[in-house]
Amino acid sequence: MIGETISHFRILEKIDEGGMGVIYKARDEKLHRDVAIKILAPKLVEDQDMRDRFLREARSAAAMAHPNIAIIYEVDEADRGIFIAMELVEGETLEAILNRSGSLPLGNLLDLAIQTVEGLAEAHSRKIIHMDLKPQNLMVTPGGRVKILDFGLARPFREEATAGTEAVDAETVILDSPNNRRISGTIQYMSPEQSLGIPVDARSDLFTFGTMLYEMSTGRKPFQGGSVTSTIAKILEADPDPFSRVKADLPVGLEHIVLKCLEKKPADRYQEATDLLEDLKRIHRSPAADLSQESGETRTGKPAKRPRSAEEIAISATTIAVFPFSVRGRSEFAYLGDGMVDILTTKLHGAGDLRCVDAHLILASAAREMG
Repeated sequence: MIGETISHFRILEKIDEGGMGVIYKARDEKLHRDVAIKILAPKLVEDQDMRDRFLREARSAAAMAHPNIAIIYEVDEADRGIFIAMELVEGETLEAILNRSGSLPLGNLLDLAIQTVEGLAEAHSRKIIHMDLKPQNLMVTPGGRVKILDFGLARPFREEATAGTEAVDAETVILDSPNNRRISGTIQYMSPEQSLGIPVDARSDLFTFGTMLYEMSTGRKPFQGGSVTSTIAKILEADPDPFSRVKADLPVGLEHIVLKCLEKKPADRYQEATDLLEDLKRIHRSPAADLSQESGETRTGKPAKRPRSAEEIAISATTIAVFPFSVRGRSEFAYLGDGMVDILTTKLHGAGDLRCVDAHLILASAAREMG
């Protein structure tokens, strides 16, 4: 494909290849800038429903603008299939850094961790989940800036599937869970709920971040077996080796953060990326801080206070819902019916005091109540 043109992007060179597709460096002939082009593997988008869902969610991710998230410039379809044009980030991946140096010095790893969680917090505030966070998807620029790549691009591929297990690259697999849900992602960094193929929320990303933080701290992955099955079993049942057994000079507070991220039950983890960010910054300011005492939590990271019930959570007067649109015209524009919901919800949520709720849940509830 070198030298060929997709839309208005001229392919210059191949950067990388993985289970989701091939990434090229390309030249935007309209805006005269270099970009990264990701052409999705045909087998992942041959289903029309999957294609529509991917386009809808990728366009939603493209609405984000944050210094720690690689910018998505364009999502479109061409003769070669679906492609994403995104910011070309110079530097090296966290994976390459860890392969070269093993664990990271405390100050460096906390700086990279804080930047990563700041990007996650922004995405989660817009109801976007990464679903395939891993060192390979974190780029560190020469100036030390973290850029999260491929945000929101893995989520569309968790669909119903037929029996079978398929390895799409050295680390990423697509397999079928006992409840016939298709599971996709990088096994060593999956959350328990993701590995079971059950619905996930933003707390799944926080578990995955915990696996990366453990690896950045110790130079070892917390869950790794000799096969896909044994690795998933460890994610579901085993606790990682304590820091004292792997690298005893690490702060107790940092281990507290890691253990809380790696709780098996989502309710026992950090509930928001912003809470995790606060604890990371506290350790950065004072490595000797004992978070288990300051936050009133147990040594394993389980909350001492019960979570608030739905009745205890007030709904503000600025909570809104964007409902699906009716689309008139050619069928190729039908995606706008739901696509506009995602775009407007993303734009409105967090604007001033506005908070958006999922309109589909309201519609489903109303249908049950009204028959």
